[in-house]
Amino acid sequence: MKRIGHGCHSVMRTACVWCCLFMLCAQGVAVSARRRPRTRPSRPQPVRKGTTSPSSFTPDMPFGEAIHILRHATSPPVSIVVLWKDLSGNADIDAFTPIGMDGVSGVTLRTHLELLLQAVAGGGPRLGHVVKGRVIVIGLKENLRTRPVPRVYDIRDIVQSPSLGLSPFMGRSMMPFPMTSPLRPSTANTPAANRQ
Repeated sequence: MKRIGHGCHSVMRTACVWCCLFMLCAQGVAVSARRRPRTRPSRPQPVRKGTTSPSSFTPDMPFGEAIHILRHATSPPVSIVVLWKDLSGNADIDAFTPIGMDGVSGVTLRTHLELLLQAVAGGGPRLGHVVKGRVIVIGLKENLRTRPVPRVYDIRDIVQSPSLGLSPFMGRSMMPFPMTSPLRPSTANTPAANRQ
């Protein structure tokens, strides 16, 4: 196809486009009014040596590298954040800890991640992940709780007023003073009782 130029370098692109279309039609070139779909130029993906499939896991692979492989196992890459301070301080796990598992083929990314976290933790504290927005956050399971868990306790024994009656196990000698309400004073010590 022959490129047709006319030297129109106007600031208004729309006028330039119409001018080009007019020139093409004048020369007998069929022009479609339909726009081509805009294609976003793809960003170059980082190229790693070796494979980026989670099925390539080996027992001596570092945890950081396994996370990197999981991150780039899909297109576009998955956003994974590892709370390294939490893991190193509380579970003694860092980026160089061997994962201790072989790769599994034919399972989802979620299953790979759960198996990886189980294998890295071994018998230590349980690792977990939560999804916040579009980011997967990895850390200790007890530190990843996002919402408080409501707990209900029966506190009737604590807030109930004490029983004033005698129980069958309590004798008369157990009450050395007369029971009066702290809000109502006894009538024996009031000024009106003393005047009579």
